[in-house]
Amino acid sequence: MKQYTLTKFNILIISILYLIYLGNTYLTVTWILSILVLFNIRKIPKRGLLYFVRLTGYFIHFMIFFYLYKIIENKQIFSLENGNKALFILLMFIVISMYRNKQSFKLFYSYEYISSVVKKNRIEYIYSMYVAIGCIVGEELYFRYVILENLKNIGALSIVVSTVYFMLIHYLLPWGDSFNKRDLFNQILFGFVSGSIYYISNSILLCIVGHLFMNIHMITFYIKSYIYYYVKKGNYVDSKNIFDELDV
Repeated sequence: MKQYTLTKFNILIISILYLIYLGNTYLTVTWILSILVLFNIRKIPKRGLLYFVRLTGYFIHFMIFFYLYKIIENKQIFSLENGNKALFILLMFIVISMYRNKQSFKLFYSYEYISSVVKKNRIEYIYSMYVAIGCIVGEELYFRYVILENLKNIGALSIVVSTVYFMLIHYLLPWGDSFNKRDLFNQILFGFVSGSIYYISNSILLCIVGHLFMNIHMITFYIKSYIYYYVKKGNYVDSKNIFDELDV
């Protein structure tokens, strides 16, 4: 564990030094601040309004960094260039992702599985959807718009840089200890696709839509769980064997 922690620390230092090497002060400062915020956000207690502040802290800094940069650049973010190419990439990615994960979706969306998960308070389901959507928007505004716009001088290589830093923000943090090879592949794949879409279309809206579809299983899960427990008044059902019934 100590060696693993040291490895992550070294990677973090290298990620900062690389931004310094690129000579981009804005990205260097905002990257360091992002790491500091996310490393410390879980120190905020999970009670009352403080819990809402804690959840907001997972993404609000990305939005602030985007807003500050947007003021400087004063650029239209919902313009659409080469729309057909970008839409084709987005649709193909969504279709392939849905097909590859169809068995997981079948399991994840079933009320049998939902009933096996510990019931949460009403507000927790709302908070879960709030932070999921907030992170989708915040991450796209920063990792696609801010990074790619700041690195226009290196051309298509900016997509690779954006992809790597998008992966690192998930890998380097304390809860990244459970990061496995599949997570690594998914983060890199989506980061590259989303970065390519922005690079081609110059519109962040398509990137946000793509990210939404990537996380739609979680959002749907929260909605269906809320309906199951608080609308249908469902009770816990023993479903310990459902994994044997599905080929996942």
